Amino acid sequence: VTITFNGFLSRIEFDELGLGGGYYMDNSLQSKMDKKKEFFPHTYVKAGNPYKIFASYGDSPQQISIFIKKKNGETWGSAVKIPLEIAPNRNILYPFFDATNGWLYFSSDGFNSMGGYDFFKVSFNPKTFEIGQVINVGFPFSSTDDDFLFIPLDAEGRNAAFATVRLS
Repeated sequence: VTITFNGFLSRIEFDELGLGGGYYMDNSLQSKMDKKKEFFPHTYVKAGNPYKIFASYGDSPQQISIFIKKKNGETWGSAVKIPLEIAPNRNILYPFFDATNGWLYFSSDGFNSMGGYDFFKVSFNPKTFEIGQVINVGFPFSSTDDDFLFIPLDAEGRNAAFATVRLS
């Protein structure tokens, strides 16, 4: 499976959303397999954020998963795969971790997708790697078309900024 979104959502500033920081393509996160597949990871960046959570092939030639890097002092640690169980040949893209509420949002064509890529969320503790059950965010955010980046604008996730390629 080759997914090419090169340049898609490569830089989004969140200041106008009141969140600060932004969502950026970060070539330093590329694994050897990402380079081979010409896949470019993206991550949310905000001053003081000790985590980089991003989608990557890692070592797998068949599946994009979510990884995390933790900052230790001034250096970033190694990438560690977040243990989300997903069917083979299905992918997880565009993660966004809401540190205030402990929700990890992402897009995927696996789990219980309504069709194409949908928005999902899961409770996640980056310190302990405790992870909850994956939940489809559902209508009106998820659709039968491809939905990619979900950024909640309130604690309940009722208001959000998101990217989609809906036909209607």
